[in-house]
Amino acid sequence: MVVIVLFIIVQNAYKNRSWTLIKPATIAFIGDSHIEQSINDNTYNDIITFAQSGDNYLYTYSKLVKLLQDNSSIDTVVLGIDYHNIDITADEWYKSQSYINFKFPKVFPYMSLSEVKELTSFNPWGYLKAFSNLFSIQDLFDKENYMKQYGAFQGIDSTITMEAINAVVTSNYKEQLSSTQMRYLDKIAEICLSKKIELVILTSPVHSSAVKVKGLELAIDQYVKKHNLRYLNDRSLMLSNEYFSDRFHLNRKGADYFTQFVLKQLREK
Repeated sequence: MVVIVLFIIVQNAYKNRSWTLIKPATIAFIGDSHIEQSINDNTYNDIITFAQSGDNYLYTYSKLVKLLQDNSSIDTVVLGIDYHNIDITADEWYKSQSYINFKFPKVFPYMSLSEVKELTSFNPWGYLKAFSNLFSIQDLFDKENYMKQYGAFQGIDSTITMEAINAVVTSNYKEQLSSTQMRYLDKIAEICLSKKIELVILTSPVHSSAVKVKGLELAIDQYVKKHNLRYLNDRSLMLSNEYFSDRFHLNRKGADYFTQFVLKQLREK
């Protein structure tokens, strides 16, 4: 009951805030840090990078609903995907108190009640404690473009070191699909279909030293084929070390190159 009352109060305060883009875009790139650091939309008028570190598919879906509601110009959604997005280890993020405090208060006002109930079931006490941070997000709206607090390109200037490249790599994936992540992946596909928006699945480049997990790679392939989605699998795109900030993320130079590369791919129907 407490959750429901707080939900209604906060939603009434925030639901009418506009997410209309300053520059209307036709292509929205969504997802987590892999998209956040690999797609530089700063020099393009027709795309928006609306991704943020730690955005699992439940959060991505909640934000996408609001974004599409307020921006009819968007006709293509490009969703980032990689092993960590669908493996059951992704659910651990929902149980971590630091992650809850970082993500939940900000996205909560734009979530449906059913989404909140599902989310809080992972760690009821942890989410209850995070309610104390709900109204601190008011600070976000004092900024000139508060939407950037929900998702924007983050350029990283550092370059991956040889020490990082040569470090021993092990896989922490359990190779078991997360039912929560897969269900919200379905919901992302469904809302795009209902609005006649093309959904494109994108795997951003990772360094050649990163591990490959055949089972999870196969699961992604099977999903896009089952749903007849366009899949740009650029995970193994051969890029030099100077384009990476670490094994899994591009730096600013890599993002500039990859953004041009992806836009060319998207135009090749």
